Amino acid sequence: MKITPELKKELKRIMWDYSVDENTLWAIWEGKSATFSLNRNKLRSRLLLSTSWYRLLDCLGLNGLKEVLTDEVINSIWIKDIREKFIYAQKALHGIVNEVAFRWGELNHFPLFSCVDNETNILSNKISCISRYEVKDIADIWVLAKRLSFSWRDIMSIAGQKSPVDPVEVSKIIKTLPLEELKLIKWAFDVNLDEVYSDLQTIAGDILVGRPNTLKDF
Repeated sequence: MKITPELKKELKRIMWDYSVDENTLWAIWEGKSATFSLNRNKLRSRLLLSTSWYRLLDCLGLNGLKEVLTDEVINSIWIKDIREKFIYAQKALHGIVNEVAFRWGELNHFPLFSCVDNETNILSNKISCISRYEVKDIADIWVLAKRLSFSWRDIMSIAGQKSPVDPVEVSKIIKTLPLEELKLIKWAFDVNLDEVYSDLQTIAGDILVGRPNTLKDF
């Protein structure tokens, strides 16, 4: 894995309390060296624990992040909830390709909602409270994603200003929603629940890598 300037900057930030020169640090990152208290797995797990998810993507790239999320690195994380978070990310990233062609445009206006609260705020509000595990919130996210053009990274940033949100956890909640839960909703229009469920898998993947919404039919 190429050590980019962004990755170097992040490694120096997280290793502020270690007395190790830069060349040794890069060698440890690549698995070419180790010290009594620091090896590649420990350095990489420290990066995972100390850096926000989208910042990790910026520093490592999708393929680089996949390379870092090994069983050895993840298992070195002793906090169970955090370890399970990265186990999910490891599995979810497996089928996501690095390069995707997007058509991108301005946010669309959706007249169903009040002008007082625009569609971006509605979507970000749904994301910010997704930890309530309300299936109706997830259904609303699906409706908005089908109709609007936006960047999921932007939506996560807006939602994070209202309540702490973790893209990995949001992705996991959406991806692991049981199909049976969708049957509990009183839909205002006819839907194919199998298609909705499939779309939710797409949304979960888009959120995980912070890309523009690919569900919208441009």
